[in-house]
Amino acid sequence: MVKSYELDVGGGLDTLATIRTSVKEAKRSLIGEALKAELTYAFPTMAGTTDYVDFLGRRRVSYIYIEGKGVLGSSFRLDVTLQSVDPPNAVNILLDVIRALQVARDRGEYGAPPEVCAYGFKLPPKPLPLEEAEASFTEKYVGKAG
Repeated sequence: MVKSYELDVGGGLDTLATIRTSVKEAKRSLIGEALKAELTYAFPTMAGTTDYVDFLGRRRVSYIYIEGKGVLGSSFRLDVTLQSVDPPNAVNILLDVIRALQVARDRGEYGAPPEVCAYGFKLPPKPLPLEEAEASFTEKYVGKAG
C-alpha cells in the first residue's frame, strides 16, 4: 500500500458525539496510532468520522480508499463503500471483554489485564499484533472458568 484513508459518516449517538472538534481530533489520533501499530511499514493513512447524517439512524457508511503497487510495480486503486449497523459492530468484543474480566476477577486478578487490553481496545498500554492479541486472549480466557 502506498496511501489510504477511511472516512465514516453515521447517524448514531456515537457519531453525533464524535463530530465535536476536540473529540473528533482525539479519536482520529487514537485510530491513527492503532493503525500505525499494525502496519509493517509507514505510509500516509488517515481514518475517522467526518460527519453526522441524521437520516442514517444507527447506520454507518465507511468510504475506504487504498492506493498501492502490485506485481512488477503496477499501480492499483481500490475504492470500497461499507454500510453497516453501528451498535452491533462492537458488541461481540465488548461481551468477550466483560466475560474475561469476570474470569480474571474470579481468579483474584485485578487491574488491566494486558491480554484483555490488547484484544479489546484500539490503543492498549501494551499493543500486540491482532493475531497475537487474539491468541493470547484466547489462551488465557476462552473456555477457562478459573
